[in-house]
Amino acid sequence: MALPNHCVVLPPCRSWTAWRNAIASQATLKGWRLSDALKADSIEDRHDSVLSICTSVEAALDRGADVSEIVILLGLPDLDDEDHGFYNIESISRCLWDAGRLDEVRRLVLPTEEGRLIEIAPGLEVACPDQPKSVSARSEAAAEALGLLMGEASATWSPELFNYDVRSVDLAMSGLPFDITGKPRFLISGPYIVMRPATWQAKIKFGFDEGASRSRFRVDWGGVEVYEAQEFSPSRPGYFEIIMEHRWTEAAPSEVRLVQLEGVFDGYVSFGGVEITEVSNPA
Repeated sequence: MALPNHCVVLPPCRSWTAWRNAIASQATLKGWRLSDALKADSIEDRHDSVLSICTSVEAALDRGADVSEIVILLGLPDLDDEDHGFYNIESISRCLWDAGRLDEVRRLVLPTEEGRLIEIAPGLEVACPDQPKSVSARSEAAAEALGLLMGEASATWSPELFNYDVRSVDLAMSGLPFDITGKPRFLISGPYIVMRPATWQAKIKFGFDEGASRSRFRVDWGGVEVYEAQEFSPSRPGYFEIIMEHRWTEAAPSEVRLVQLEGVFDGYVSFGGVEITEVSNPA
């Protein structure tokens, strides 16, 4: 199999399609040959101007690209309203972790100013395409949350990023009190962001009214299957912070859960999000 001599890794980001088209169009104008990842066998010889575009480092390496031939383009995240496929926060975070794990590859931050040039490869400059005029609150929250995979040691995970089994999801996602009347269940779960290996502290913020304060809950923090758990009953209305730590020995999705342990006939809970801080790297 012939190898691409320049491989662009473009993880999910805002205006992903526009960026991919702009790169492909400019490369064609400059006389580059474009290599589709599914048609690698059709390239018979190495060529000084072959360009391959992939969505992840893993895909690029699977194609046989050398790390010295890879450039990673990092842009602001964009979440699909339904959290499907390419724009699922777990998928985006996995791609960002994948993009950051090789020290030898070149990384570039995509500009957001329309028309600003960025050099993708020697002799290949691409202008920033049109950007969205507005983005969802979830996408803005994801940009802050995913800073952990861009080298930040702390981040805020806003309520917009989580899943809820409640009647008023819009209220819950806005951080406002929501009705928890009903059977025992998982009230809050998410956001499934892939964590790099380290010990991470979560400061989880809840509010309980008089009715909810008499109920029993469990809060979980850690991986989806291996996690820390703490049961509690607020005993009084008010706002509370629960601080927990969990150690990741390998990169894996994270989850915060609030579990209602008994049926509730009257009660409201508010969720203020989670403050995440790196405590230490694994030895």
